[in-house]
Amino acid sequence: VRHVLYRFNPAHECFDYISDCAEHWFGTAIDVLCAPGGWHHFARRTPTDDLGRVWARIEDALRTPGDEPIGITVEYRLDSAHAGQIWVRDAMTLLRHPDGSLKAIVGCAADQTDDRAAREYLQVTLRSIGEAIIATDPKDRITLMNPVAETLTGWSEDEARGQALATVLRIVDEATGEAVSDPARPSLLIDRNGASHPITYSRAPIRMAPHDGGDTLGSVLVIHDRTEERLQRHALATQQTHYRALVENAPVGIFHYTADLLISYCNGRLAEILQSTPERLQGIDLHILSDEAILSVLQGALAGQRGAYDGPFITPVSANIHVLSIRVAPEYDMTGAVCGGIGIVEDRTAFLETEAQLRDTKERYVLAQRGTNEGLWDWDPDG
Repeated sequence: VRHVLYRFNPAHECFDYISDCAEHWFGTAIDVLCAPGGWHHFARRTPTDDLGRVWARIEDALRTPGDEPIGITVEYRLDSAHAGQIWVRDAMTLLRHPDGSLKAIVGCAADQTDDRAAREYLQVTLRSIGEAIIATDPKDRITLMNPVAETLTGWSEDEARGQALATVLRIVDEATGEAVSDPARPSLLIDRNGASHPITYSRAPIRMAPHDGGDTLGSVLVIHDRTEERLQRHALATQQTHYRALVENAPVGIFHYTADLLISYCNGRLAEILQSTPERLQGIDLHILSDEAILSVLQGALAGQRGAYDGPFITPVSANIHVLSIRVAPEYDMTGAVCGGIGIVEDRTAFLETEAQLRDTKERYVLAQRGTNEGLWDWDPDG
């Protein structure tokens, strides 16, 4: 049973007429429903709180001045005789006496159980989505908001339901502060308390299935709050700035290289060691290095291994020979996969030259000491 047409007579508490299929709902013969007091067979199958809510809605409508018919729509549960509890949507027309009191109710009651279940399933789904969701009717009045949208806008769903979308959702251009309707533009959502939130959003119509006519029932907005995203991006930029400042002022050479052994970054100290510039070193293919020992260490980092090299090094941009200490380690991407390597370079040429000079001076001193007949000694003036 999908629809039941009826006319209710409040004076005799019965139906003047009712569709034959109502017998399937109430489990009561039609002539009994149309006899005085027959309405009570309906009342006994309707939960008390639902019945009270329906009559409260009727009484509220009858307070409208005049005697013109009034149309209302109510929903209530009905314990049907054959299908168990169902949800009924009842479109009523209240007919009135000249004094405005109720004369009769003409209505069309429809089984909405399946539609209501689908609607509730949709609402539960929308409320569980992590983005802010707002649904509207064809007149752009809000019909649903999920908890994320409540938090973002500062409106509760109960407060927002029935309000014009523009009242609850104020979206402005991030640069000009003017109202915008283009989702592609950088936008700010101004919440109920005046705070602004950077967002991106999309809007799409809600349509009935083609076999039901394909009419537009409203629209749904999906709003992504970019506040946390921006904070993270700012924090990352700050970290990168601090890292660059630390690297650029480090007393050792530092470089990054890709999985293809191309230098992707180097600091000024490395350029100084190699007597070049960062711009000239950027993009150099490390395969051109003639020392297989160094290449092996660099490639080992790409395999996830730390490595070290200490020894002579001929730069790829000049013929000068340096004695370098090179330490390398793998560089990982966000997924934990090796994406390149990081190297730290210390020029030990000057240190080794000084060490050699000290050793040579000591040897000369010893030879001089052995070749003289005079006594030579060292002493500590503070001793």
